[in-house]
This record gives sequence, C-alpha cells and structure tokens, in this order.
Amino acid sequence: MDYQDIVVVIGPAGSGKNTLINLILDDLSEYRLTRSVTTRRFRPSDDPGGHGLGSKYVYVTPERFQDLVARDVFMEFNDDYVGSSYGTLEPDPRYCPLLEIEIVGAAKIKERYPGARIVFITVPGKSVNDCLVELERRMRGRAGATGAELDENDLARRLERAKREYNEGVIMADVVITNDDAKEAAQRLLKYIRSR
Repeated sequence: MDYQDIVVVIGPAGSGKNTLINLILDDLSEYRLTRSVTTRRFRPSDDPGGHGLGSKYVYVTPERFQDLVARDVFMEFNDDYVGSSYGTLEPDPRYCPLLEIEIVGAAKIKERYPGARIVFITVPGKSVNDCLVELERRMRGRAGATGAELDENDLARRLERAKREYNEGVIMADVVITNDDAKEAAQRLLKYIRSR
C-alpha cells in the first residue's frame, strides 16, 4: 500500500465527517472505511450497519482495549478522547484505508505513514467562535433528531476540544473542506481523494 492511498478525515464533532463519507463511500470501491475499537457506550444514533461492514465501532471494555494495545493491532489509538478510548484497526490489505478519526490519531497516522493525506472538515463561520456556535447547534439538533438525551457536560467537553482542534487541524491538514452543503462538500471530498 502506498502511503498516499491512506486518507484521514478529521474535524470536530458535529462537522459532518460521517455524513460526507457516507455520501461518497459507494463511489470509492478501492477504499474501505476502517473500523474503530472504543470503550465508549453505544449511542442510539450509532449505525449498526453500513456498507457491509457492520458497525464502524467495536465496543469493548477498558481492560480489553488495553489488551488490544498490548497486541499492537491498531494503526493508531488514543487512551483519552472525551473520556473514552479509541483505536483504529489495521485495514484489510486489499483496500485503501479511509479513516475518520480525531486529531491526535491523525498526527500519529501522519508520523507512522508520512504520505497519508489529511482532510479537515469544518462548518461555515468567519471565526472559530462562529464555527463553535454552529457546531453546538448541529450537536443539539442531532440529539433532538435521534431522541437521545443530550449530556451537557459531554457537549461542553466536545466544544472545548473543538476549539483546540480548529487550531491544530487546519495546520495539519493537506486540504480543508467547509461542510456548508453536505452534497457539495461530499463531492469536494470525493474529488480530493481521487486526486492522488
């Protein structure tokens, strides 16, 4: 696998990373979305299916997660992302990996696979504060749409993390895509991935 075939999509919670990827995945037959192992709880909004891979998450206990770290089965992992652990499983070697992960993980991927391409997904806004207002609106809307109860502490942690992610993500990214219209942003993402 050529490192340039690795595409990492990053962005704060609520930016629409998953939506954009789902809109284009059927057009990327040579790519597969990697699966993540996590210790976080299952959310009602989590999709148990999708593109023949089952859930994009494998839910494990913290003890099992540490066992997997010791066995070196991850491309990257993070022991503390908003109170939970996440790790990206090594991909199927027949396909190019498409990762949807957070910024700490993206930095680890870039270090381990220097040619990996990083895409930062953002929301419309003239400043970071404008973007944070839009992210909060989207996260509240997502919780309302799924009927899930919104954890205000979790929301505050995600918004605080988003503030840091904007500064780091824009610098780290090879390209920044504003998700102002999901279909148009998805096409920009598709075009970039195919540009290798």
